[in-house]
Amino acid sequence: MVTDNNLNPNIENQPVLIQEDRGHAVIITLNRPKSMNSLNFEMLYALRDAIDALQYRSEVRTVIITGAGEKAFCCNCNSCCKHYKKS
Repeated sequence: MVTDNNLNPNIENQPVLIQEDRGHAVIITLNRPKSMNSLNFEMLYALRDAIDALQYRSEVRTVIITGAGEKAFCCNCNSCCKHYKKS
């Protein structure tokens, strides 16, 4: 499982993505509720890898992406995306 290394070191690391198989469906949960599931590089790479792996599973017909917490599905990108500038 992928964990968020940006959490307080006193708190046990939690997975940034939770994947749950439900028959022909897979539910992927963005799991950074304290940051309103804002995307960081770790989460982007984990999401890419999870979706890439699903393409080889012929039994999967539906992928649902949801967010943990009650405030937001997915807030803007974290500061990591500030490195990219529009050209």
